Parts: sequence; structure tokens; C-alpha cells
Amino acid sequence: MSKIILLFISLFSFVIGSNKFLVRIPYNGLEQRQILSSLKLDFDHHRNSYEIDAFVTDDELQIVRDYGFNPKKIKNHARDYYLDLKEQTKDSNNPLGEYHNYQELTEFLINIENTYPEITQLISIGQSVEGRELWVLEISDNPGINEIEPEFKYIANMHGDETPGREISLYLIDWLCSGYGTNNRATDLINNTAIYIMPSMNPDGFELGQRNNANG
Repeated sequence: MSKIILLFISLFSFVIGSNKFLVRIPYNGLEQRQILSSLKLDFDHHRNSYEIDAFVTDDELQIVRDYGFNPKKIKNHARDYYLDLKEQTKDSNNPLGEYHNYQELTEFLINIENTYPEITQLISIGQSVEGRELWVLEISDNPGINEIEPEFKYIANMHGDETPGREISLYLIDWLCSGYGTNNRATDLINNTAIYIMPSMNPDGFELGQRNNANG
């Protein structure tokens, strides 16, 4: 199975910080569900009318137990998958085939700007908690000039563990730029729209393998 297919089937949150682990919490009825909600846990996407998964610390686990629940630790297969992907995708360049870490993402964007200087401008809108640049790539027929035309902004990877959008945005960048002048749709979009793409709003979370940024 190709890595890009794996990208799409892993749309759920699949990585957490090292101080948290995954538990499944059985509950009975709306009242218990409301109690769990009041605890402000980091809930996973798996939930139904009788159980819910959450990422918890040891202290949070004890609090849940103190409220009378019986949470069970479960294996986080998705984190194992993430760690395996991280190991397999070192030194990647294909925007549709591999995950890019921060350094690779930066190199990809710089290379795009150098290759297509007439239609791109790479800027940083600030830095993350751990000092990583928050990159935004403008794609336009006149980058850096405020024209009277629609402006569209794409932001991906706001949650560090929601990663497919990060890679899809790089693929979109590659498709737009490589298609300018040869693909009618890409050319029309660039000539008539100022496009801003931010592949990663939370680079720290991605590098740490967790949902939140470095401030939690």
C-alpha cells in the first residue's frame, strides 16, 4: 500500500505526547457522559453511546477512577504507525508520497520559491514556541502586490497530529506551480486569485508527535 493511501486512511488523530496514553472509558447514560465532558480530557475521535477514548496522564487517569469510572488502557496502534512512518520517510522529497518533517518542509518551500520566483513568495508570519518559522507561501501572478482580485487562504496541520492536510497542501503547491502556463486550470487560478498556503500552523506539535503545541 502506498504511503499516500495511508495518509488518507489515517485522518483520525493518531499521535500523542509521551506523557499521555490512550484509555477507553465505559460510561452509562447522558449524566455520566456529562461528567466526563466536565473533566476536560483530551478525547480521541472514537466515541459512541457507551464508551469513549481519551488521552490521559497518570493523574487524569486517577481522577477518572475517583469519579467511579473503570477506564482501561488500550494499545495506541496509530502512534505505532506514526513512529513507523517517521522512520521510513527520512530525507523525503515527493510531496504526495512522504511525510515531511520541519526541515524537509522548509527545504521544499524554499526550493519552490527558487524554482518559480515569478509566481511565488515565501514569508514567515512568526515563530512557534520552539522557534520554528510559521511559513506561508503566496502563489500569484504578481506575488507581493495587493491586486483587486479574490484572496484565498489554506491552513493545514493546526493540530499537530492531524497531518494529511500538511502533505496535501504541499501537493497543491506543487500542482499549482508546476502547472502554471501548461495547465489551464492552474494557470487561471494563479492569474486571477492570490493564494496563500500555510502547510503547518503547528510545526512543534508535529515534531513532538502530539496534538498540542509545545505549550500544551
